[in-house]
Amino acid sequence: SSTCGSEKTVSSDANGAYRYNVSNGERVANNGTIAEIYANSSVVESLARIDDIDRQLLNLKSLSNISGNSVTDIDQINAQIDDSLYKVLRSVEDNDFSEAGSLAAEYLTAVNRRHAVTGQQVDFSAMIANLESQKATLTASVSNPVGTVKAPAAGYFVTGVDGYEDVLTPDGISTLTPEIFDSIEPNTVSNEAVGKVVSDVNWYIAVKVSVEQALQFSLGQ
Repeated sequence: SSTCGSEKTVSSDANGAYRYNVSNGERVANNGTIAEIYANSSVVESLARIDDIDRQLLNLKSLSNISGNSVTDIDQINAQIDDSLYKVLRSVEDNDFSEAGSLAAEYLTAVNRRHAVTGQQVDFSAMIANLESQKATLTASVSNPVGTVKAPAAGYFVTGVDGYEDVLTPDGISTLTPEIFDSIEPNTVSNEAVGKVVSDVNWYIAVKVSVEQALQFSLGQ
């Protein structure tokens, strides 16, 4: 069996490091920016670090407003600590150290939240100042993008490209025969492909069945 929908491949021949503005499966507007292209990967890494710092700053500033009188489920916080630590260890085990760094920040936030709600005196001002200093240094070192990748249509961005985007289409469903079905081959995926945009929520499933099986189905069933 095969599925088909309205898919448009997104390609770019620009050299550089890509920083995606949308996640896999996220909706994007027509001509919306899918990715920004930078001169080298160090810029992308710095921007990722800035995003991480922004998340930490948001958490620390919110923790500064928590007092020991806050109504919070300590068991829930302990569960968050255990879950965050488990995820950090799994990321390290998988050699995904970038993800481990982000998860470690979540773990630290959960621990600090427990300190705050249990009345332990924690001064976050030094941590906030340090992070803001790091952010300022990184921001000063970041150059502007050298290019962008735009969406060819409104829809949902998908990172995977399989070569069937222009082979199996909704327009060809009505003329699809078992012989054509058996002969279908994917197009060669270009090295310039960075993903695709699925522009329609209607999908079709093509399944080859026997005559006897086909007689058991009716339109609208």
